[in-house]
Parts: sequence; structure tokens; C-alpha cells
Amino acid sequence: VPDCRFMDVAHGEGSPIERSKYYDRKEADAIVTAAYSLGLQPYCFVLLGLDGGLRVSEMAALRWENVDFGAKQIAVTEAAITIKGDEIIKLPKMNKKGVVNMSQRLTDALTKLYQVGSKKGRILQRTQLDAKATRGIWKPGAVSPGLLKYWTQVITTKAAESDPRIKPNKNPHKFRHTAATRIAAESGSVLAVKE
Repeated sequence: VPDCRFMDVAHGEGSPIERSKYYDRKEADAIVTAAYSLGLQPYCFVLLGLDGGLRVSEMAALRWENVDFGAKQIAVTEAAITIKGDEIIKLPKMNKKGVVNMSQRLTDALTKLYQVGSKKGRILQRTQLDAKATRGIWKPGAVSPGLLKYWTQVITTKAAESDPRIKPNKNPHKFRHTAATRIAAESGSVLAVKE
């Protein structure tokens, strides 16, 4: 993730409110390194957020058939939400399906995950990392948005060991804000983020 700045007109550049919305380049690098050290699934999760800009519900619902490795694109067609313990698959936010371009490192990570894992169904699957969150009872299956929030806590806690500016948290949406900030900085246009 290149160095980039996020300008929040309402609060002003450099304000604590503005700065808390995204990770800078060094923080993002620390998060990527921490996720990589925890395994391929957490690594892909972080890259889907930081590079792809996907929402947590979109990551949880993402299926292999949504990935076009040749075009380096992901079709965002579904979102997974949990209501009273039941998972519901629905359209993405605002009922808008979309296509996201993949960075080279996201393409490489998903390719590796595809090669070593199941080639059908949902991309992000439960791992041994989840044992604590599931009270020691680990079972295979797709992740939920709530479990991805737990992954975020584990990853940001580990990243904070190398960059104390990172505050451990359960907010994967900050990955999306980081992606949007990077796109705006690279393109010089806020409209590019919308696309």
C-alpha cells in the first residue's frame, strides 16, 4: 500500500478523527506481515480488505466462482450476515453487485489458496486460529462476519507488537477505508473510489 493521505473536509487534515479512519503505509504493512504469519487464510482476508476494499460481509460470502484469475477481478455478488445466530446470504449493501480489480499480491495469495484448498464454495474457511473464538470447539466450514471480526482482533494485536501506533481492534471496515484512501491518492480523484 503506497503512502497516501486521507482528507476529511469536516474534520481537517491530521485530526484524530480523520486519522483513525485508515491505516497508513507502515501500519498496513505491519498488518499484512502479521496476517501472513498467521496463515494463508488470514493473509487473504487482510488483502481482500486492504487491496480489494471488500466489506466484511462480502468477504464472508465470497466464492471461488466469483474470482476471475485471468482478468484479475472479483465479482462481488453476495454478502453474508448473521441475525440471531442464523446466517443469511443477501445482495451486497445497497443491492449493488460490482467488480473489483485485484492487486498482484491479492491475485498471488488467492492463487496459492486455490491451489492448496477447496476449489469450490466459499473462499474464506475456518482455521485453527478460531479455536479460542469458538470456545475450543473447532469445526470446518465457512467463516462468518463475526469470526472475521475476531480475526481482525488477533491480526491487529499481533501487528501492534511491531507498530505500537496500531490499536488492537475488531474493525475490519478500516481495511476498506485504507483501500479507498489508497485509490483516491493514486488516482487523484475521489470519483475513482466510487467506481
